[in-house]
Amino acid sequence: MRVLEKLLEKATFLYRDERVWESHVIVQNLIKKYGFKSLYNKDPIILEIQRRAASIKYFSNNFNDLNINEIDINSNFYNNHEDNELFHEFKINNSEDKTNEEFFSENETESNKSFKSSNSKLESLNSGRELEINHDCYFDENGDLFENKEYEECSGLITKTKPREWQYIIQKDPFDLWYRSYENSSIIEICFQGFIKTNILNILSVFYERDLYKDWIPYYTFPIKFGLNSIKEILHKDRIHLVTAIYIDIPWPFSNREIILEIWASDEIIPNNRIFIHASSIEDHGFHPRLKVEIPYSLGYSNRANISGGGFVSPHGDNLTHLIFKWKIDLLFEPPKVLLNFFLKNFIKACWDKFNNVCLQVDQPNSLHKERLNTNKDLYDFIRAKIKEKNKHELNKAKESSL
Repeated sequence: MRVLEKLLEKATFLYRDERVWESHVIVQNLIKKYGFKSLYNKDPIILEIQRRAASIKYFSNNFNDLNINEIDINSNFYNNHEDNELFHEFKINNSEDKTNEEFFSENETESNKSFKSSNSKLESLNSGRELEINHDCYFDENGDLFENKEYEECSGLITKTKPREWQYIIQKDPFDLWYRSYENSSIIEICFQGFIKTNILNILSVFYERDLYKDWIPYYTFPIKFGLNSIKEILHKDRIHLVTAIYIDIPWPFSNREIILEIWASDEIIPNNRIFIHASSIEDHGFHPRLKVEIPYSLGYSNRANISGGGFVSPHGDNLTHLIFKWKIDLLFEPPKVLLNFFLKNFIKACWDKFNNVCLQVDQPNSLHKERLNTNKDLYDFIRAKIKEKNKHELNKAKESSL
């Protein structure tokens, strides 16, 4: 088996193992040597690998651009250049494979329908025919994101107006909350971080069990009706790749909101001590070519909202976990500042407090989350194995450094 086939097989394995960035590093090296078209014709999955890697890289860069002193995201892991240890690990030795011809699969696969062209919206659902993909739509030859690519264009959250200054509205250990709005826009960004005194497995179970979200997302009936109404699962494939419809009640005179979210995760536990969780909304309805699923029409009495974001969940010991998330949200109306401050200080803080309490109660005998930890073995045993592997890896490194 040639080097190309071996490495492409390894990249696919890592991707299926939720290790998106490691998979991308292999793909990026292969593209540099063989060209994008050769790899794409061999296995179109590389387009999805690059798409997810671009989301991670863009998200990391965006965090670093926030200019919030209290936030420090280590982005060196996502450096695709020669001085990066991970990049060097998967670098192709040209002497190993002197064949440099294009490699095509026996059955060439047509291009992904979700792209109108390399410069179109990243999530277009309106493409009536499949177009040929001739080059990487996300990374240049050096592994850097294309500077002129609008990575949030897929969820309609691009705004050309100037962002206002970040407002630090909650500073109460162990929780920090910031937000900023945009001039003449209904789009806002929120960013929060905090510590929870429990293990990462308990926290991930609260994130993952969607039918139990009502345990921690508030619903108010007085003096107004507001909060999470219901959740409907649209798609669930692989371990952590979901499409979920979330329905939220909004008080009169505004319409209720619904959000169709695509959620996936990237495991960076061993090399980077964290898990990345990404969520972005799907605005349109009908058949989604990339996901191969029917997206439901919007309910008549609600408006479909857009959201894009995610964050990092990092273990800081057996019973301490750090979370940092950032979301860009289209509220569909521009609220007065006093109303927005009130909403964020109360509703978001209430969500955090309830989320924190539910996470702390996971180990209780009557906890439904504890029951899921024991029954949903495909996911949680996978995470347990990763944590065990990480601990073993750190122990070996400590032994080596002591010699």
